[in-house]
Amino acid sequence: MVILTCWNGTNYYFAGRFSSTTNVVIQAGHTVTTSVSQEIKTKDLTINSGGVLKELVTSSSTPYYLAIYGNLTVDGQLGALTGADSIGLDIDGATSTISGSGDYKPAAH
Repeated sequence: MVILTCWNGTNYYFAGRFSSTTNVVIQAGHTVTTSVSQEIKTKDLTINSGGVLKELVTSSSTPYYLAIYGNLTVDGQLGALTGADSIGLDIDGATSTISGSGDYKPAAH
């Protein structure tokens, strides 16, 4: 399991690509931004209450995709809740579930 990756002084960010077998947890109080233009792969992605995952550039017309091979649990925030966000989801698991009580605003492309 990865409990977040790199800190740039302001935000945490995905510094590299994970595999379809890597579980990722975004903890409360952490804002994580995508910083790569390729698809990001994870097995289970959990965004805890108070955690945020959003796209670094909120005006892009091309979404950054999260490939989920396991389960997605959003108890925090996925995507920018105001303005544009370019996070797209690619659910690749045969038995994946999406759950949680958080806020979810993916890219609408």
